[in-house]
Amino acid sequence: EFAKEQFKIDIEMSQINAKENFNEVSIMANILSWTMIVFAIVCIILFIVNLLQSYFQKVKRNLGTFKAFGISNRELISVYVFILVVIICASTLLAIIVTLFIQGLLPLLGIVKDDVYNYLDLFSGKTLGAVVIILASSIYTVYVVMKHLLKATPGDLIYDR
Repeated sequence: EFAKEQFKIDIEMSQINAKENFNEVSIMANILSWTMIVFAIVCIILFIVNLLQSYFQKVKRNLGTFKAFGISNRELISVYVFILVVIICASTLLAIIVTLFIQGLLPLLGIVKDDVYNYLDLFSGKTLGAVVIILASSIYTVYVVMKHLLKATPGDLIYDR
């Protein structure tokens, strides 16, 4: 009412309601996006824990032999952390390449929003944040799980006690 009376601006209430609804939908989409990222990270961590525990049961004797020859827990953990980092970096690189391919293919198929923005926005803060969080949480998970599993003595590992 103030803008209408003082400045003679014609503002319709439907425009204001539309902007408020857009803001609410934008906030909900952002919350949903971050919730999906957190859920994905939790699933990745649970998968890594399960994978390490099942793998450890298979190679327990070999790890006991390595420990008997004097290889420290720290060296064994660092090898597993390195392997995990290489796997995560390779899978992230592959995902980025596939996404770039799809991102380049969509405009050719005529799927463009407003002739400016593509549907896939690969290079955003969320992408970088998710990769860093996944990498850091995976490294921490491998460290904690392997430290717990390597507490046993070499004899216990070799003879499955």
